[in-house]
Amino acid sequence: MSAPVIISLVSLMVFGLGIVLRHRPIASSMVTATGAMALALFALRAPIDQPTEIFGLAVKIGGSFQVLGRSLTLSAGNRAVVGFLFVVAGFVFGAGWAARPGAYFFPAGMVVVGTVVAALMISPFLYAAAFLEIAALAGVLLIAPPGQASIRGSERLLLFYTMAMLAILVTGWMLPSVGVTRATPELAARAIRLLALGFAVLILVPPFHIWLLDAIEESSPYAVVLLVGVLQSAGLFFMLRFLDNYEWLRTDLGLMADIRLVGAALVVIGGLFALAERSMARSVVYVLMGDLGVTLLAVSLNTPVGYQLALGLSAVRVIGLAVWGLGISLLQREQSDRKTAALAGRGLDTPIASAAALVGLASLSGLPMTAGFPARWGVMMALAGQAPGVALLVIASVMAEGLACVKWLRVLLSPAGPQPPRGHTRAEKAFLGLGISLVLSLGLFPQLVFPWVVQALSGLKNLLL
Repeated sequence: MSAPVIISLVSLMVFGLGIVLRHRPIASSMVTATGAMALALFALRAPIDQPTEIFGLAVKIGGSFQVLGRSLTLSAGNRAVVGFLFVVAGFVFGAGWAARPGAYFFPAGMVVVGTVVAALMISPFLYAAAFLEIAALAGVLLIAPPGQASIRGSERLLLFYTMAMLAILVTGWMLPSVGVTRATPELAARAIRLLALGFAVLILVPPFHIWLLDAIEESSPYAVVLLVGVLQSAGLFFMLRFLDNYEWLRTDLGLMADIRLVGAALVVIGGLFALAERSMARSVVYVLMGDLGVTLLAVSLNTPVGYQLALGLSAVRVIGLAVWGLGISLLQREQSDRKTAALAGRGLDTPIASAAALVGLASLSGLPMTAGFPARWGVMMALAGQAPGVALLVIASVMAEGLACVKWLRVLLSPAGPQPPRGHTRAEKAFLGLGISLVLSLGLFPQLVFPWVVQALSGLKNLLL
C-alpha cells in the first residue's frame, strides 16, 4: 500500500468518527487530535519505498499512488510540511473542546487539512487548485456551520479562493504549454501577475484579507485560527515550491523587489491598524498582517537563511494564533459583544484566559521572550545589511504592536462594574497554561522548531543553492 492511500484512508476514518461524535466535543476532540498526530508521525517517520518489518511481516510502503494519470506522492520534498500541517491540526483539535467552536469544527477541520495535504502531494501541480477549492468549501462549513446565518466572511472566502483557483489553473497551463522563460519577458510578466493574484489570496495579502475581518467577529475565533493557520502555511509553501521549480522566478530581481515592497507595506499597515482597532479580534488580524509582512521580507532576501526564517515564522505563527484563539474563546464564551468595553475587567476574574490571549498576541507581534521574536529578530538583522530602512520599519511595527498589547492589557485590567464569576475547569486551565508555557519556551529555545524548518526546506534543493 502507498503512503498517500494510507493518509487518505485514515483521514476519512477520522472525519467519519468526527461526524459520529460531533455532539460529544471531548470525545471528538480526542479522536481527531489523536488521528491528526498519528498522521503527522506517519508522514514524518514512515519508511517510504524501503522494505520494513511490522509484526513479523515484511511490508513496503510506496511513496506514490497513480490514478487516472495523476499521482499523489509523499516525498522528501513535501513530507515535512505534510507532517507539520497534521501537527497543527492535532495541536488545535486537542484544545477544541474547551473553546467550543461548534459541532462541525472537528470533521470540517479534518476535511480542510486533508484536502490541503492532498494539494501538496498531487502532481501535476495544476490539479492542486481543485483541492484548494474543496478546502475553501470545507472552510465555509468551519466558520459558518449549519444552523448559523450566512456570514459575509464565508461568502468572501469562497469568492476569493475561486479567484485563486482560476489564477493558478491558468498559470499552470501557461508554464508548460506556452513556454514561459526569461527569454519571453512579456509572457513571464503575465505569469507573474497571475501567480501574484493566486498567492495573494492564499496567504491573505490585502485586500484579500477582508473575509477574515468579518469571520473572526461573526464566528468562532478558534475555528478561524485553524483555517488561517492551515491555509496560510500551505500558501507560503506553495509559493516557495514555485520559486524552487522555476529559476526565472527566483532570479527575477524585480519580483524580489516587489515582494519586499509589499512586505514593507504590510508591516506598516499592520502596526498602525492593530494599534487603532477597538476590537481585539480585528486587532489580531492586523497583527497577523504585520507578521505576514515580515515573512515576505524574509522571502525577499532570496537566500537560504531568508527562506528558513520565513518557514520559521509560519511555524510559530500558528502556535501564537492557537494560544490567542483559546484564550479569547474562553473570555468571550458567554458574550456577543466583542468590543473594548466587553473585555474590561476580564483580566481580574479570568486571569489565565486573559494571559493566554495576551501572550498569543505578543507572540504574533514578535515581542521579546515569545515564540515570534527569534525569527523576527533574524529577519531584522538580515535586512540591516541589505535594506536598513526596511529593518527600521520592522522595529517600528513591533513597537506599535507592542503598544497594542499594552492597550489590551490595560483594558483587561481596567476596573469594571460587578461581574458574575466566570471560572474555568482544571482541564481548561491546564490547556491554557500549556499554551502559555509553549509560547514562552519557544521564545527562549527556538532551536526546538528549527529542525523542522531545515527538514522542510531540504526538499526545495534549488532554494539552498
